[in-house]
Amino acid sequence: MSLTLVQLPLDQMLAELLPRVEGEPDAHLIDRLFDSVPSHQQGDDLYQPLLEVINDSGILGDYVLIAATSIARKSRPERTKVVGGMYAKDFRGAAINKRFDGSSVELSIECESYPTSDDPFDDHDLTRRPSWNRRKDNLRRFMNHPALVFECQQRTHYYSIIIIGSYARIVRWDRSGAIFSPKFDYERDPAKLGLFLWRFSHSSASVRGHDPTACHVLPGSEHRALMVQWAAHQLPPAADHAREMFAESLVDDWPWYKLTVGDPVTGTPREFLVGRPIFAAPGVVGRGTRGYVALDITNPEYVFVFLKDCWRVLQPGSEQEGSILVYLNEKGVEHIPTALIHGDVEGQRTLSEGICPAPVHERGQQCEFKTKAHYRLAVKEVGLPLKRFRTGKELVRVFLHCLMAHEDAYKKAKVMHRDISVGNIIMVPKIFDGGMVYEGLLTDWELSKRLDQRGLVPGHPHRMGTWQFMSVKAINDPGMHIELADELESMFHAMLWCAVRYLPHNCPNVGEFMNSYFDVAETLAHKVYWCNWAKESAMECGGVNIIGRVPLVFLRERPSRDGTRGRGLSAQQSETTGRLPHLHIG
Repeated sequence: MSLTLVQLPLDQMLAELLPRVEGEPDAHLIDRLFDSVPSHQQGDDLYQPLLEVINDSGILGDYVLIAATSIARKSRPERTKVVGGMYAKDFRGAAINKRFDGSSVELSIECESYPTSDDPFDDHDLTRRPSWNRRKDNLRRFMNHPALVFECQQRTHYYSIIIIGSYARIVRWDRSGAIFSPKFDYERDPAKLGLFLWRFSHSSASVRGHDPTACHVLPGSEHRALMVQWAAHQLPPAADHAREMFAESLVDDWPWYKLTVGDPVTGTPREFLVGRPIFAAPGVVGRGTRGYVALDITNPEYVFVFLKDCWRVLQPGSEQEGSILVYLNEKGVEHIPTALIHGDVEGQRTLSEGICPAPVHERGQQCEFKTKAHYRLAVKEVGLPLKRFRTGKELVRVFLHCLMAHEDAYKKAKVMHRDISVGNIIMVPKIFDGGMVYEGLLTDWELSKRLDQRGLVPGHPHRMGTWQFMSVKAINDPGMHIELADELESMFHAMLWCAVRYLPHNCPNVGEFMNSYFDVAETLAHKVYWCNWAKESAMECGGVNIIGRVPLVFLRERPSRDGTRGRGLSAQQSETTGRLPHLHIG
């Protein structure tokens, strides 16, 4: 997702986003704050003298700045950098481990060694977009720590500071974008940085960006003990997978929370206990969807449910996913989740788009910020990911159930899903005839639309769906309405994705096929995207080829390296072989 930035004068940022706190010092009392910081130092060498001066000044109240090592990327653990973080004084994890702690940090400071010409927030870039390659790379790196904080903590927004030489900027992130201050010389005008740090550290938790409807479950608390107890409480076979998933989410180095979901109909909220999400969308800007296996402590029976936490886009004609599910449940649509409670979190909307001026650059292009509301939805069913299917027959059965759900929604409720993908299909264990079977559920109805509303209200302005599974027509014509044929084609692409990824077949290079068929896009001037040749030719010719004109064929067993048929799979993958008849697509 593209990132849109907007600059706001520091005085306005403080006045509107970080209001004055009682007891605030006069500017002249901190106008010599950084005199002892060596002006020639920058990058990692600047952390110790800078943070020491700030900590010794006493302006942080109950907080302290700690310089710690941070791994830049999981895929390249050898690349590390130092980053400053503000933590509560009674939290010593970062000081002891010397690691940036995304679950406890309040604010981050990054001292960079590159020249100001590589500043990712260039004051002279009227488009408010980082266009130069080095600046774009610097921005991506600078976003790593806010992204980690948004994943670990329950946040509405987050502040970070970037320092390049003697210049500093303050940046406020939320799910719509980033607001940044003009760069200022903190050595010549120390009161600006000093006043921000004082005001931030003395502000309430909600002003600093914490969600007041999320309560941290601390070690030794009653709720903590309850979570551990129910994680060990074995359930009947068809339900015990939910307990196992909940137990796996209770990791010590991840914060546990009690989340409150309000009910706009009854006015009675419900409370859920959660650990680490089983799914978390990466990055800062976007819906920020996180999925939890949650313990419903409002229910006297203490049942496990699935809780979805996201930031939904607000625009004319859009409905809450929970409202759609309630409607589909009432219409008798089968093989979909059962809505329990849902609602927007009161008072929590992104602010970036409200700050953005109407035209953000001289060509008159309108602000690209999208207003988002914090939203939670709890459903009854806790499902397994689709990749856990055991046989080809089981895979087909799961997709059959999802086709039935789609047909029910289309015929009984006049609703189109519009985002068929592997990630939106789950499996729910059931006991049938003494054995374990799996029911397929079609989930994630947030982008769906009622058929009688199409054309009456504006839809989403960009391509609708998940790229890998979109129909050829939907890819090549982004403004079109999604039709029934597009949805059925998406079902085929999703099932093909699973089959090629996990079942035995004659394709010699799975990675190359998956990339060419599902991921690659044809481009024009790096701006216009349309469907790749592999998917388009498959739809035109009615067959999927792997090399030249060699058709894709699914086998009973995976060919071994010596050319004979044998399994040669992992324990889970081996269960997917041996029961599927020869299947020639085309």
